[in-house]
Amino acid sequence: MEIENIQNRREETIRKMKLMKLKKVRQSGYGVGDSIYFEAYSQEEITRDDAIAAQNKMDYSSIGYGFKGFKCEKLGERKYKATWSCWASCE
Repeated sequence: MEIENIQNRREETIRKMKLMKLKKVRQSGYGVGDSIYFEAYSQEEITRDDAIAAQNKMDYSSIGYGFKGFKCEKLGERKYKATWSCWASCE
């Protein structure tokens, strides 16, 4: 049962990632203490887990680079924008 739940969540994340438009907005530097800022747009609400998966896909693992300041806002009917950041260095 638990394996089935994990598989269902994985499939849902993959489906939602296909709908999401993700971009790295800016980077404040390259050292410890500097940040990378992200924006994502989707027709469906973007969850914290969706944003973490998207950041990981861009090779900024949330385990090493962190994950902070997540916010998702509804812009209109079936339009959502999420913003968050991570550290620019994983050291």
